[in-house]
Amino acid sequence: VLKSPKHFARLPASAKKAIEESRRQQALRESKDRYHKLFDGVPVGLFRLAPDGSFLEANPALARILGADSPAVLVGVNILDRLMTDDQRRQWRALLETGSEVNDSECLCHRLDGTPVWVSLNVRVARDHDGTTLYHEGVAEDITARKEAHDDLFKEKNFSGTVIDSLPGIFYLFDADGKFLRWNRNFETVSEYSSEEIALMHPLDFVAQKELIEARIRECFASGRVEVEAEIATRGGVQIPYLFTGRLIAVGDRPCLAGVGIDITERRRAEQES
Repeated sequence: VLKSPKHFARLPASAKKAIEESRRQQALRESKDRYHKLFDGVPVGLFRLAPDGSFLEANPALARILGADSPAVLVGVNILDRLMTDDQRRQWRALLETGSEVNDSECLCHRLDGTPVWVSLNVRVARDHDGTTLYHEGVAEDITARKEAHDDLFKEKNFSGTVIDSLPGIFYLFDADGKFLRWNRNFETVSEYSSEEIALMHPLDFVAQKELIEARIRECFASGRVEVEAEIATRGGVQIPYLFTGRLIAVGDRPCLAGVGIDITERRRAEQES
């Protein structure tokens, strides 16, 4: 045991070299231990692929993503066999052959038991000094929950859009600043304004009795509900009597007014004739 650097200086050169090599090996082992702890401990999948796409190395997180009992089970499995569609397999085969980098590629894959899993992949290639591909290394993240939530939201929006467009009257939804968030096709047809124009307009732009409607909008945001009869003023200058309703609802953290408008032209005519 060396008690001080002074004792080290007195050792023969061969002994010094042996001690330095021992220290270097110890540092290398500690570095490898730190690497493996990091590799095994991160919550995302890490992997290394052979040039043909076979797994050379994988961490426990990737094993969980692909339904393997352990990372060792994945060694030798080809990533191309895990991709769900022919188009994805052709795309990835070309990427592996050319050594192209892959960034945020969302792929539908098979787990080992055959169940589907959505994975976001980022892959880079490692080459030698001659440019020959040595291996590919990458990161995989399970995005199944996010994709399913996005699909559910898309289906819900399609459903609600179909319901709103099937209403016999006009539908509108705007916030406290008067910014339109939703409306139906009948609103565009009756007002004679396009969707792009409506998105930039204020509710008061569509009515003849602006002071009356402005007061009723304030009332709705204060009390939660309102009904009022007024005339829609179309782009062409025609005024059409409507019964407007308003209900206070929350869209996220924003208070908004949602309502429908019903054409009461026939009722007004009948009242005048009676």
